[in-house]
Amino acid sequence: MKKKLLSVILAGFMVMGCLAGCTSNDQTVENEKNASETEQAESGEKTVITVARWGTDSEKEAFENIFAEFEKAHPEIDVQLDFRPWDTYWDMINVNMSGGMLPDIVSVSTQLGSKYYIPGVFEDLAPYIERDEVKTEEFAQNVMDAFTMDGKVFGFPNDISLYPLCYNKALLDESGIAYPASDNPLTFDEYYEMAKKLTKIEGNAYTQVGFADEARTAFRLQWLFPMYGGSMFDQTVNPTKITIDTPEGRKGVEAIAKMADVVAPVAEWGKSWDGGLQNSAIATCTSGIWMFGDFKKAGVDFGVAPMPEGIEGSAVTGLINGFMMASNCENKEAAWQVLKWLSSRDGQLQVAKNGVGTPIYSELCTDPAFANQIEGVDLSAYSYMLDHFQPLAMMPDDSLNIFIENKIKDLLEGKIDVNGFIEAMTGEGQEILDAMYQ
Repeated sequence: MKKKLLSVILAGFMVMGCLAGCTSNDQTVENEKNASETEQAESGEKTVITVARWGTDSEKEAFENIFAEFEKAHPEIDVQLDFRPWDTYWDMINVNMSGGMLPDIVSVSTQLGSKYYIPGVFEDLAPYIERDEVKTEEFAQNVMDAFTMDGKVFGFPNDISLYPLCYNKALLDESGIAYPASDNPLTFDEYYEMAKKLTKIEGNAYTQVGFADEARTAFRLQWLFPMYGGSMFDQTVNPTKITIDTPEGRKGVEAIAKMADVVAPVAEWGKSWDGGLQNSAIATCTSGIWMFGDFKKAGVDFGVAPMPEGIEGSAVTGLINGFMMASNCENKEAAWQVLKWLSSRDGQLQVAKNGVGTPIYSELCTDPAFANQIEGVDLSAYSYMLDHFQPLAMMPDDSLNIFIENKIKDLLEGKIDVNGFIEAMTGEGQEILDAMYQ
């Protein structure tokens, strides 16, 4: 199911493709490879590939290091980075899309969904993958699901955003609580009891909470939905149906409702409960690895464990960052070499070494490049989490995610119960989902 606009765009590009002679994708890719190799051999000049990415100054430095290693392996290609803040980055992409002047390679986050999966604007990478026999099955499970729509592959993964359970060792020590295992998750019931012991109230005021997400958002609590085997949606890319109304899904909602006992009141979320483990009144939180350096700078002695499970082996959800090739790219073979290297083990070692995110190969989580990047912190939880990874659903816009987050807040505040939450999802939530594709 697609937006009507995408259907019109697709039809237009199909017509133009047929007018041009309807060359098969496989043959086009092979021709481009041969032409690129011939041109480089004759000229001796480097092929310039532009790569657009969002991020902070430290992230820019990390990617400069990563692409410097790529250029050592491919001296015939010169990668030029265009780095921008998150908000202005997407403005730039949208403007350039409308003008047909996209950078050769464009970064994409599954957080923003599938609205950029437009044939004729971005290349289908499936023929390149097939030609070069790239073993995508060796990536962490389900990773490629997030980049595939209608049989076309619109992107290649670069790193995964996972949010393990982080805990303040001093606060657990004070309450006589053993540290969670780094390679084996607590059950949800075990975690809930631990978090309750770590939650302290004096009078009507919370002085310590068992849990607070470092981003102060209820959005991340939806990642507990699948812990008993349920699911909010019927599929990863462009879901069509909300499927939370099952016994397994209902138990996930019940688990989120119980978290109201161990989090600060929603009305108090803000600076007083900001910063994750940097806040000495927060005992456990979910957080990404990019925050661990800040925890260390704040002097927190912390540990990392997998997210709790309702049933053994339940899905661990998260986001994926990747790269797409623009169809207006003039040197597609060179751009493909960049994408392929970034997702190779050599490229992923550089991703791990530079702290960009979680590598897409679970075995690299035990490599010193990744495992030793935070002194004194055991990161083996990431291997377990990757082995159970499931990307969050991707939609054309963020309206339903906002609705879900607001209803989670209502659930935590007791404004609705579990039945009310599920009714809201399958009623108004389904209507919002349906409207996305009209």
